[in-house]
Amino acid sequence: KLDKVIVPIPVVDSLLQGCPETTAEGMYAYLVDQLDLSPGKAEQTLLTRFLIIYLAGGGRPVSKRDLNRIYANAGKILKRPLFQRIFLEEERRIYRDPFGEQPQPMQPPSALTGEQNEVLSRIVPAVEAGTFTRFLLFGVTGCGKTEVYLQAAQKALAMQKSVLVLVPEIALSSQLEAHFYSRFGDTLAVLHSGLSSGQRLDEWQRILSGRAQVVIGARSAVFAPLSDIGLIIVDEEHESSYKQDSGLCYNGRDLAVLRAKFSGCPVILGSATPSLTSFYHADSGRYTLLTMKKRVADQRMPDVEIVNLATVKKSRQDLFFSDQLIHALEDNLAKGRQSLLFVNRRGYAAFLLCRDCGHVIRCRHCRVSMTLHRGAGQLVCHYCGYTLPTNIVCPGCRTGKIVPLGLGSERIENEVAQILPQARIARLDSDTAGSRKEYLALLGRVRSRDIDILVGTQMIAKGLHFPHVTLVGVVWADSGLNMPDYKATERTFSLLSQVTGRAGRGEQSGRVIIRPISPTIVPSLLPGSMIILVFMSRKSLSAAILAIRRFPVWLICGFPERRRRRYWRRPTG
Repeated sequence: KLDKVIVPIPVVDSLLQGCPETTAEGMYAYLVDQLDLSPGKAEQTLLTRFLIIYLAGGGRPVSKRDLNRIYANAGKILKRPLFQRIFLEEERRIYRDPFGEQPQPMQPPSALTGEQNEVLSRIVPAVEAGTFTRFLLFGVTGCGKTEVYLQAAQKALAMQKSVLVLVPEIALSSQLEAHFYSRFGDTLAVLHSGLSSGQRLDEWQRILSGRAQVVIGARSAVFAPLSDIGLIIVDEEHESSYKQDSGLCYNGRDLAVLRAKFSGCPVILGSATPSLTSFYHADSGRYTLLTMKKRVADQRMPDVEIVNLATVKKSRQDLFFSDQLIHALEDNLAKGRQSLLFVNRRGYAAFLLCRDCGHVIRCRHCRVSMTLHRGAGQLVCHYCGYTLPTNIVCPGCRTGKIVPLGLGSERIENEVAQILPQARIARLDSDTAGSRKEYLALLGRVRSRDIDILVGTQMIAKGLHFPHVTLVGVVWADSGLNMPDYKATERTFSLLSQVTGRAGRGEQSGRVIIRPISPTIVPSLLPGSMIILVFMSRKSLSAAILAIRRFPVWLICGFPERRRRRYWRRPTG
């Protein structure tokens, strides 16, 4: 399409400033006395508005746009010859700021813990020497990995080098950019698909011109036009969001390592739950493993409890909560503390089923079950975005009653509101926080303690620091294990570890209550078994490689169904 190839043009504004030999009083006297303008004339009114902005800004140039906002006819009046005698007009390009509300002001570096000092003592020499070194930073949630990133980046900038920081999702970019902006100010640029085309153009130009030395962005930011890179950081390196599956297929994490090799600089791969692939590279000596086992200020990791499903089925009719979790929410609410409820699915119900014929409403394009979004009154396919109204007739039997089954974040929000009507509840997912402004506003309400219980999807599981959150409830924690993916176990473990890390990050200790589907699987995935995951990394990775070795091309390109069945039946030999 044409709008895909047209490059957005820069925005230019005119700035007005008084002539060097003309003071503010002189401008006014010139119009009133010499031109004999009586009060109420358009010129005199406009000049008064100009002087208000001009003097309030300490004599800085005044934008024509600002004048037009407070005086509708400013553009026409400024074209009159008499204004050209006392004004100097200059056109300047406007920078479309992607940050919106400015983050917190510049902050000095924080005092480092012993583990942070030890880790930096390994990273800084590589930055100073400009050698390609791959560091795997394995640190528990809340251990202070961000401060390590900041101080390593500061060292690279002190050597007149640039820094590239990758995050897997736009939501995490908003969190990390606040920390980097508070340390590096206007030298920071942001690149991701959440920006408008004009903002992306302006950020790209700032990077090209060298005015921005630090770039934070999602996977596509790996192509940022930085020169003389001194450090590359990949946060949450285990995330599958780094993979681009359509168009030009690539893995942002792997390209970051490759770019570090070409640039001759170290690369830091950070995560609280590194991928098995990275563990394997560290175990084989390809990566340098750096560990941080303690939280900042020696905060204790939260206590993790597993709900006994047999007790739940006897005491409660619903399949979502337990008395254990409800009592914990009530206790937290009475103490004035905050809680998080995590469910890894948005919407109200996972699918709609016909009671008469058993037909499941599926997407006509993807053939997957459509999710009910009751607030929007739609059935939505989360793969392609196809929608249907909720008042549809069963396409199988043309009669029957269609009922919603399963759960999502919207349903959990409604259920909690019925159980705890006195609580202030909010939901954070891509439906409620579609824009950066909405996302930051919701986070601000949580930080100001205007929200008691926050329900959400993966958007609340990573990168957030809420000191007053002491309880995390996980609903249907092991649902991801049913995904047809050999990495399903690894991803479920990572997600559980990340979301449990949101609890107890302040002065009070944390508590996590996990409500599984199967009582036999989740205990082996708890964060306490991380050491088992480390030791099994080589064995698990080898098994995964053997499992997909016969189908490498299918995973990338895809084969027709008929051809795939033929290869599937082929003997293994």
